[in-house]
Amino acid sequence: MDETRAKADLQRYLQAGRDAVIWKLQGLGEHDARRPAAGRPGTGRMVAGG
Repeated sequence: MDETRAKADLQRYLQAGRDAVIWKLQGLGEHDARRPAAGRPGTGRMVAGG
């Protein structure tokens, strides 16, 4: 695959990702759109105690 085609493929892939994020955020308020997704139980890092 030549460099020009690889670059075009990457740009299409990234644009599709941006479009998906925008689509998922449509209809949310400003606060909800900017709120971090983390914070749900079981999604944090495990820390070894002791």
